[in-house]
Amino acid sequence: MYAVPDAHYYLVDLFLTETPEDMGHITIPVGTYDYDPTNSGFAGTFTETYSWYQINDAYGVASSANQISYESGKLIVEEGKVTLEVTLYFGDVKETHIVVYEGDYAFIDESNLQ
Repeated sequence: MYAVPDAHYYLVDLFLTETPEDMGHITIPVGTYDYDPTNSGFAGTFTETYSWYQINDAYGVASSANQISYESGKLIVEEGKVTLEVTLYFGDVKETHIVVYEGDYAFIDESNLQ
């Protein structure tokens, strides 16, 4: 899945209040979702365990050595726009990353694909 050489990914594992009606066209409800370092599973949060910044190596390999956990974060979902703000550490250096995506952000439920 993460086979692009030198690619950078921001992974977020969200908890939603209800199951999407159309599993073939999943969207995130408009709202703000907070990083949850305790993995409480509360709706409106994203977990520490499955959320991180991923840097692939020159061969496209995504290893745990290249995964950097978030220290804090927030995902803001608006109509047609998703903004992720996270704080993380590169060694001893604290950085804030802001990633903005505008456009169709529907996700595909891959569990039903053959």
